[in-house]
Amino acid sequence: GTMTNKIVIEAKKESNTKSDARFYDLFKLGLFTQKGGQYGYDIGYFIDLPSRPLNKFKVVFEKDNTVADSNVFIVKIEDLV
Repeated sequence: GTMTNKIVIEAKKESNTKSDARFYDLFKLGLFTQKGGQYGYDIGYFIDLPSRPLNKFKVVFEKDNTVADSNVFIVKIEDLV
């Protein structure tokens, strides 16, 4: 019921290795979260989902700087085995 935009998320399987599509997704998230931009999302997450089930895993956050003054993180789910 508000106009406050908090989080925008894009999720893809890690097996999806098309670099131009990945760049576009990160760029789009950057525009959504750019300070002073028209969309006003606080934070964006690009989630690399594993292609296979994992019993034990860790979550790694990496800052993405594709778009200046944006707040996007790449989230990787990595196997612990």
